[in-house]
Amino acid sequence: MPSRLLSACAYWDEASTESLLLLFSCEDPSTRRQSAMLTRLALPSRAAPPLEPSTAVAVGPNPMLPRGLMTACGDTAVTAVQVDNERFCICMVNMPHRPAQLEAGVQQIVEFGIVGLSLLPE
Repeated sequence: MPSRLLSACAYWDEASTESLLLLFSCEDPSTRRQSAMLTRLALPSRAAPPLEPSTAVAVGPNPMLPRGLMTACGDTAVTAVQVDNERFCICMVNMPHRPAQLEAGVQQIVEFGIVGLSLLPE
């Protein structure tokens, strides 16, 4: 199965370095199964193409539908991929500036309504 883009967002770290976060589905090289993956592409400037990703981490199972949500704040990203009609898999990812490795936390399946509540403004 080919890779499929689920979500993308711009991200600035503490050093004001701009990056592009990509949430996509593809074969996880460590398990050889289709999974939702997150990677970070450094953007050296707005006039230059992104640099090669240093790593990608699995953040959930292969989504049933090509739907994913993602947000980033500070050195943490949170992803949500739809696993069936009523549930999402959420995962927090630590994104330290050095080393450039992404560190995925525990993946948790939650009901659709929980994801919806988390998106409502206070």
